[in-house]
Amino acid sequence: GISMQFVIQKMTDIHLRSKLQGEIEPTGDIVYVYVFSAIALFILMIACINFMNLSTARSSNRAREVGLRKVFGAFRINLVGQFLLESMLLSLASLGLALGLASLALPLFNNFAGKEMTAGFFFQPPILVGMLVLIIFSGLMAGSYPAFFLSGFQPIAVFRGVLSKGAKSSALRKVLVVFQFSLSVALIIGTGIVLRQIDYMKNKDLGFDKENILVVPVQTPATARNHVGIKAELLQNPNITQATFSSGIPGRTGELRLMIPEGKTQSETFSMFVFRSDYDYVPAYRMRLIAGRNFSEEFSTDANEAYIVNEVAARRFGWTPDEAIGKKLAFAEGRPGKIIGVLSDFHYQPLNQEIEPMALMLEKQALAFVSMRLDPRNTSVGIEFVREKWATLEPGREFDYFFLDDDLATRYASEDRLSDILSLFALLAIVIACLGLFGLASYTAEQRTREIGIRKVLGASINSVIVQLSKEFIKWVMVANIVAWPLTYWLMRNYWLSGFPYRTDPTLWIFLTAGAASIVIALLTVGFQVVRAATANPADSLRHE
Repeated sequence: GISMQFVIQKMTDIHLRSKLQGEIEPTGDIVYVYVFSAIALFILMIACINFMNLSTARSSNRAREVGLRKVFGAFRINLVGQFLLESMLLSLASLGLALGLASLALPLFNNFAGKEMTAGFFFQPPILVGMLVLIIFSGLMAGSYPAFFLSGFQPIAVFRGVLSKGAKSSALRKVLVVFQFSLSVALIIGTGIVLRQIDYMKNKDLGFDKENILVVPVQTPATARNHVGIKAELLQNPNITQATFSSGIPGRTGELRLMIPEGKTQSETFSMFVFRSDYDYVPAYRMRLIAGRNFSEEFSTDANEAYIVNEVAARRFGWTPDEAIGKKLAFAEGRPGKIIGVLSDFHYQPLNQEIEPMALMLEKQALAFVSMRLDPRNTSVGIEFVREKWATLEPGREFDYFFLDDDLATRYASEDRLSDILSLFALLAIVIACLGLFGLASYTAEQRTREIGIRKVLGASINSVIVQLSKEFIKWVMVANIVAWPLTYWLMRNYWLSGFPYRTDPTLWIFLTAGAASIVIALLTVGFQVVRAATANPADSLRHE
């Protein structure tokens, strides 16, 4: 039932776009590049929104300038060009500062990403063009609304003072604050969901015990041939409780073969991963047999005819675990045998791949790894014993070893990097959003100074004034949460978690934590300005009224 087809793939597509097995190196994922680029764009949008908000909030400060320019003959297009140019110049100055910060952070980035980039990377022609486009985009985006808003002032209204009131209640400004906090909350929630999924993958029951297993690659055929005697010598050390030789280990899959189960013909083969091992693979890894038995030297036929399969294989062949025992199984090219045991499904591949049918068979020579379960109380002593033993078995070769749980953890390196980058992005987005909120709080407190003075003269307490000033900002943040929660849940569930066959569902506490954090952060941001305005002496603000 298997068909094979030759395909052509560009060499430059391998690194980020290949999903094939056995590539020259572990591949990346272009989706993550798109995700990071989108998040970077969102953060830039948050910064642009801050510029728009603060520019329009303080519009009354430039109203007289606009009025005078129009009186002296300036057209609206001239004013629009002036304000856009100011925004462009700010964007250009920001780029210079950004390049300096990026150059300083480059060593940290290289260490984090495993790259060797230099500052000269920023001055390559494509990058320079990209930065020019970025300046134009951010300058136009940040300056467009303030430019058209400020240039629309009418001189007669300006000089009558009509514009000095009411600007602070702009509906657009509230929408923009909600939008930028929605993005920030979405990043916090997304980070929480990613961290939860990674924790789930690292701590899920894999169907075997991965702890305290030392794995040493077998580098010479002589070691593989003499595995029975070597294993006996290893087990003489009290710090090694179990040992097994095998062709594959969890995380480093076995060979893919075509198998013919009983009742099928040569044209009805099934693909299966095959692991070759000695008699002790199942007990050494503490796997669970749900039917049948393990390999045993008491049965002479086990050496050449016995197979142990997993549950998925039994189901794929159309049998229950109990029905599978005693059924015939053979390679498409030979080695007929029978199934003597069925293993409870275990994850011999990372959790971002489904469990596929697998078979375990005995082997005398083609063994690539020896796995030893060490006493956790004397791990270092056990390692040193194995090191000395290996120096006599494979002289002149460097002693290479790793712990299975560490090796399995490296399979989720890209997800770990994703969580770290999302955490940094979420922090950056919150900081930038809070800078804008702080500016708006400062302006609002300044505009309502006389109102606060009157309230206090009429008997309002400091606490009631603080609540009055704070609730407007908190209301915006709560609306941002209402917008961000369902949208983030839908995006993460359908476009990220869906890529994992074994996944955890987002829990309510992630959303509640993100909501509470955003409200607390907003309160801390506006708190200083609000408290200062509420505790000011009303005589100072009302002196000139």
